Amino acid sequence: MRRVSFRSNTPHPDCQLPPEKDIFEPYIRGKYPLNKLYRTALWLFLASGSDRRTHRLLNSRSALRKDQVNQLSYCQFSIHPYSLFRFGWDCFMLLVFSVNIVIVPYFQLLILYKKYDLLASILAIILVMDFIGFLRIIINFCTGFYCKKQNKVILSRNDICRNYLKRGFLLDLVVSIPFYAYFLLPISNLTLDNNNVLILSLIILIKVPIIYSFIRCFNLVGEALEIKTNIKRCLRGLVLILLVTHWVACLNYFFETVEALIVADNDMKVFPTWVVEKGIQNDSLGLVYYHCFFRSVSLVFKVSIDWMPLSSDTYMLWICFSCVVGRLLAVFLLSEGFLISKTWRTSQKRHKQMMFHLAEFMSNKQLPDPLRNKIFNHFKFNFQRSFFEQGQILNTMTRKIREDIVMHSCLRLVEKVKFFRKLPLVIMVKLAAKLHHQIYLTNDVIIRAGEPGYSMYFVSTGTVAIYTPTGVEMCHITDGNHFGEIALIMENVNRTATVKAVETCELYELHLNDFRKA
Repeated sequence: MRRVSFRSNTPHPDCQLPPEKDIFEPYIRGKYPLNKLYRTALWLFLASGSDRRTHRLLNSRSALRKDQVNQLSYCQFSIHPYSLFRFGWDCFMLLVFSVNIVIVPYFQLLILYKKYDLLASILAIILVMDFIGFLRIIINFCTGFYCKKQNKVILSRNDICRNYLKRGFLLDLVVSIPFYAYFLLPISNLTLDNNNVLILSLIILIKVPIIYSFIRCFNLVGEALEIKTNIKRCLRGLVLILLVTHWVACLNYFFETVEALIVADNDMKVFPTWVVEKGIQNDSLGLVYYHCFFRSVSLVFKVSIDWMPLSSDTYMLWICFSCVVGRLLAVFLLSEGFLISKTWRTSQKRHKQMMFHLAEFMSNKQLPDPLRNKIFNHFKFNFQRSFFEQGQILNTMTRKIREDIVMHSCLRLVEKVKFFRKLPLVIMVKLAAKLHHQIYLTNDVIIRAGEPGYSMYFVSTGTVAIYTPTGVEMCHITDGNHFGEIALIMENVNRTATVKAVETCELYELHLNDFRKA
């Protein structure tokens, strides 16, 4: 148990967490402007209590605080993946990728159309995007990652580098390198022959994998904001339709004119393109894009493509490829729709139905609002926005698997009790199997002074406050600790203190009878 400086002489006041000690004080001393800036930067790099992913990983404020202290002690300059800085950076990169995905194919269209007056401004934007891409690589080398096998966030710099080099570094590097700058940097006196135009157009195609980076960033932001899976799938499908149609529209002009660029200096005969047949080769770029977009919709969704003239073998291959992409996109959308319909009655849906029936039950019983809120908070903490039949799941498992689950969940709590440590492992496993799961909300009285005691409690997550019989707060007990063990050692002894929940707590109770049987 850790002592706190907070004292209260009022009998059993509403429990509040005491003022937390400044975790930056051992590392940053003084109130100089640079120190304040450094303190703010470190605070942004730590795990954020407002991130829902943090609550799923660290169930209490004390666990969050321990994680922050450990990061400051051993990985001070690493960025937590659930920090405010990382969330803001992911939102910023989502915006950058969105602009990049729209501009890059249009930039290729400008090169083919030789619109040198617009190339300068678009080139400046893309160069800025590429510079941001290099910053993203540096930040990724400093950002930790969640390891499913260990069920924790890895912040070691060596592990971060190894993980990033295996999973995404090469793709991010290729997408961020401005290969096209060699041809376009003398923008003031820019003149491109047909060969340079063709090479540049092919180089721009290296940016296609940026779509994957966009989807990955979209998923990260959606997970941080806890966007529902079905809504996220619908949004992702809609965005993919728009992106594929836009890219096909811009590439449509490229594959229509690529053969003309190759044979322009030769005497080979080339069939007139649809651009020439429609007489729009000298029209504005916006009108050309309009026609390309209309044709891309026809190609992707395979709507009336018989009217399209096949001006060259290259364009014919492009039409075949676009139709295949369109069919694959249709299959993807159908599969997404199937998954949405299949998961319509998932655990989240069943949880909503349970909460609806709970609301109807409380309305029928005419319960007061404070009690309703208390019941809602209990169910919200217990099920974490999902629903599962724990009893049915455990009944389908073997006895050994159930014991392994108990060992993982409860044995660590039992081992911390001093007079349990000398017991054989078999006895401690039996004790852990006898623990009863309990949830207490803020200000709930767990035990009361003067009442007979028949059990002890283990704090899995949360914080409880210990009060004397006169109502003076003595200390707080947090994750991994225990209280009430005197009831198991001495018979017919009344409780000497009152214990109240400071925040929503997950406790395990060991009854005296179960202790004796074990």
